[in-house]
Amino acid sequence: MITDQHSQGGGYISLRNFDLQNVPEKISVDGYELLKKGEFHVSIMALKNLAPMLNAENPEQASEQLKRDFLEFVKTHDVADFRLTGENLLVKRDERVTVVAMVELKNINELFDYLRSKHGVDFPTQPTHITMYTLQPEAGIGILSQDELANNSSVVDIPALANVEIEHA
Repeated sequence: MITDQHSQGGGYISLRNFDLQNVPEKISVDGYELLKKGEFHVSIMALKNLAPMLNAENPEQASEQLKRDFLEFVKTHDVADFRLTGENLLVKRDERVTVVAMVELKNINELFDYLRSKHGVDFPTQPTHITMYTLQPEAGIGILSQDELANNSSVVDIPALANVEIEHA
């Protein structure tokens, strides 16, 4: 954990201070049988994608800089308060298929405005979501931008997810 609510791993900074209740183990969507993820998080920054935009010659150094920027930002801004929007999307890329629940994360736009201003790089604001289900066990799909989201997803109605509740740690 890089803060008491956020972790870094797998090329991402994520919010992990919660669990979800009333989430069925499996769902059927659009002809796919999808499995519930073993853990839930909100991806905030895809360092593995953002770092090369900052410094293609040394993405490891850029990743560390972006982590420091994030830690500086969260000293004065809450980037942990979120709510489910009620919108669920079926996301398909290559052979992977997932269902994500979209979330509104407090100060996400301000975080990316800060990063763009500080570095002069047009980083996309990442669409905040929770990967709920995957076709292949635990194989999520990173979503870097609104364009990727629009190109790889469609809204789905999943009545079984109507009663999902957030349990904060």
